[in-house]
Amino acid sequence: MGEEVFRGQIYEHIMPQKLDLIDRKILWLLSKNARYSNTAIAKALRIKREVVAYRIKTMVENKVINGFFTLIDTRKMGYYVYVVYMKLKTLTHEKEMIDFLVATPEVSVVSGCSGMYDLHFEITTLALEDFDRVFSKIFDKYREVIHDYLVLNFLREDSTGRGFLVDVEEVKSSGIDKFKEIKGSCFQKEFDQQNKGHFITNVDELDKQILSAVNHNSRLTIREISEKLKVSPSTVEQRKRKLIKEGVIKRFLPLINFSHFNVQWYAVFFYMKDLDESKLVTYLQEEPHTLWYVKYVGKWNYQVNIFAENNSHFHDVLNKLRNTFSENIVNFESIIMFNQYKRGAVFL
Repeated sequence: MGEEVFRGQIYEHIMPQKLDLIDRKILWLLSKNARYSNTAIAKALRIKREVVAYRIKTMVENKVINGFFTLIDTRKMGYYVYVVYMKLKTLTHEKEMIDFLVATPEVSVVSGCSGMYDLHFEITTLALEDFDRVFSKIFDKYREVIHDYLVLNFLREDSTGRGFLVDVEEVKSSGIDKFKEIKGSCFQKEFDQQNKGHFITNVDELDKQILSAVNHNSRLTIREISEKLKVSPSTVEQRKRKLIKEGVIKRFLPLINFSHFNVQWYAVFFYMKDLDESKLVTYLQEEPHTLWYVKYVGKWNYQVNIFAENNSHFHDVLNKLRNTFSENIVNFESIIMFNQYKRGAVFL
């Protein structure tokens, strides 16, 4: 019987895996770029390539890593993303709603939460009218159990931190913060040259097929993609370089199961005024327990995701952030996030 691991208000019966410093450093490097090769990681950590391959394989088998994800900016493809948080009158139909949302093609993300809201989901469409159609279908079906909801217009998101995996001093002393794999198919050079501005880029059917192939497996090889799509490896490589440079592909990330790290996921919504966003991003990058942020238009304009050991630790991290940006924060609220039931880009 697995040991009970506390996540928010939910206990999961899993067997927590003992991760040593080498495992954590491998996860840290994969979080920097999930396509870093085993050879490159081995060189950075001064261990054998076979050791890296075995460690990654073991972490996947033990569900420390739940896969490798490609973060895609669908707004650069002309899509709009609407983020919905919903409070239910009763949880009787929660599972049925989750199944319905997961099965809805336009819904790209589904998560459970607790606090002000019970469900979080995201609808990706090409036009406001399409959002209205999809949302109305969901609302009409479950109007009797929906108490309240909030809709936010998504602008952007990005990963900001990996500090809880490896202590900051250890990162610096081992030199892994300076490591980059330039050669090979990790496309680090293209990421360094990435255009981070917002613009609509031309994406054809082959581009969408490539994005779909790597969306839930960012470590697929160029050859595997070419065989799957029946195009030449050079074509796949060229297309991926273009998609990364233009910012359609933002990052390659491991999907880490945080249950093994004994942390809870808190989402904090802020409304901030007169903010220099670059200062906020720099702050979040230096704070070990803030893993990514989201920018919205609506009642809240920022969401910061904090992974803390317990409520006391969460309040320490939050209060430090509040004190740093006290002149900018107008209001804030927090909720606890639970399982993600669906996450992936929508290509309609």
